[in-house]
Amino acid sequence: MDHTCGQKIAGGNSHKAQQLSSLCNVDIIISGLVPLPWLCLSSDVSCDPMIFFTRELHEGYQENSGWTRLATVKYGRNFQLYKKYFRLIRPFLPVSAIRFSKFGFHDCEVIERDWRGQKLHLILDTAGAIMPLPKRYAHITFTGVRRCPARLPRKKEWWHSGEFHLGSRSNFCLHVMFTKTDMEISADEIRLRFENENS
Repeated sequence: MDHTCGQKIAGGNSHKAQQLSSLCNVDIIISGLVPLPWLCLSSDVSCDPMIFFTRELHEGYQENSGWTRLATVKYGRNFQLYKKYFRLIRPFLPVSAIRFSKFGFHDCEVIERDWRGQKLHLILDTAGAIMPLPKRYAHITFTGVRRCPARLPRKKEWWHSGEFHLGSRSNFCLHVMFTKTDMEISADEIRLRFENENS
């Protein structure tokens, strides 16, 4: 894991960084979990897309990986760690991101993706989702996306995991791991609607 990205915290929103640093000193550092430089608050810094739910851990979690039991333990630990981390950054996230975080899209299939006019639009087929979702298709629109993500998932890839982080030039950065693609989405808001039609 690349720990250098968090070192540029002050280059973005120093007030936000100081507040989060204060929270982290109380919770994360005292708990002996991870140091502050591990946080990536800049939308312009290239760092590992997934921090808690990495691709290596996902692959280890699969049967016949050779370390499934250990990966399961680590996944459970990281899940609890992410819950703590999310509670720390929650006050700085827009309401739309908090609402979005309440849904799980694991094993949803990408059937459409499009970026234009600072908007990234994804349509997911939720038929295979582990957690029940309201309707068959999830229409997700990220607004305030100043740059098209370096990588976009291909159609028929599956959404595996997502993590929220703070952005220095945007309200948040959502890291998503798909079947073959890791994507970072720096945006200001998320619009989510569920439909029984994919258009």
